[in-house]
Amino acid sequence: MVDPKSCNMTAFYTLLRLLCLTALLMGYTNSPAEFQKCMTFILAEEIPEVANIFIDDLPIKGLQTQYLDEEGKPETLSDNPRIHHFVWEHAQDIKYAVIVGQKCTPEGRLPEDDCITKVLNWPIMKTVKEVRGFLGLCGTVRIWIRNYSQLARPLTELICKNANFEWTNRCQNSFDTLKELVSSAPALRPIDYASDKPVILSVDTSYIAVGFILSQIDENDHRRPALVEMDANSVKGIINNPDI
Repeated sequence: MVDPKSCNMTAFYTLLRLLCLTALLMGYTNSPAEFQKCMTFILAEEIPEVANIFIDDLPIKGLQTQYLDEEGKPETLSDNPRIHHFVWEHAQDIKYAVIVGQKCTPEGRLPEDDCITKVLNWPIMKTVKEVRGFLGLCGTVRIWIRNYSQLARPLTELICKNANFEWTNRCQNSFDTLKELVSSAPALRPIDYASDKPVILSVDTSYIAVGFILSQIDENDHRRPALVEMDANSVKGIINNPDI
């Protein structure tokens, strides 16, 4: 809602009379930014420990539990034993949830099964258009693939301007490797900032790409990746423009 003191600033003339806005319009300049600013101010004390906000989407963090008692049975609220947890009343058989193309599980995020199936069933490519389609599909799961830019390099060379399309052994190896890594992608677990376990940022660079892996030591003293990212465009830009 627009502050009543500011309504007159939004006045506009019509054939009926002079009107002014009392609320932000959909598509109005800066409406999303202003709404985000208001919601962030309202929830400032809850961000980021309890909740977070993106415009009108408000995820609230729950306990890291599967709501099981010591015997492995559905747990009830200790302060009101007549009320069962909603998750066990209505979603006992759900092992994961697909959110924005990612399979969210208690262990972390994984690529969606449909996406993995499409990658595994993709035939050998014979045209630039087919290569672009495959790389576009792999781009949706690249955060799970370490050294993605380097591994996909033989395929990206096929779609370069004025490049001769020739399916070589390098292309086949790249094709097979990407399929294998997508099907065996590790679960990406979000960083637990409340934990005393160290967070590790591993970085590397080459003449092909710049990459980093954000991970955290888990309860078994193993590194659990939270994000894997590679960027070949920055290195490509430096090579093409050595003065920058």
